[in-house]
Amino acid sequence: MAEILSEVRVRSAQLANGEGRALVIESVVHWEGASLAVLLVAEPGDGGEWVLTWDTFNLGGANDSDGAPETSEVLASADLDDDGVDELFVNTSAYETSHISVVKRTAGAWEPWG
Repeated sequence: MAEILSEVRVRSAQLANGEGRALVIESVVHWEGASLAVLLVAEPGDGGEWVLTWDTFNLGGANDSDGAPETSEVLASADLDDDGVDELFVNTSAYETSHISVVKRTAGAWEPWG
């Protein structure tokens, strides 16, 4: 458990015009024969509790030659369309490839934008 917790990055993100705070939780955990990559976004609910609004789990091999999992990292956020909710810039990497995408909050769900 200590190994898992040592590899978790937790940070806050501003997701709406100075009001909406969110937690971004990213981790890649390795153990013999496998790895797990996790990206979670949690936001305050109406009652003050944290609500998970986006989750990505990718299971893969222990290293690149064994098919390591695709990893995702939130790089930044900005309100590109002036709707009051920031879009997220997400870097996704797998083996020797990487790409940045923009995801948008639509009807309560995070979806690729553009």
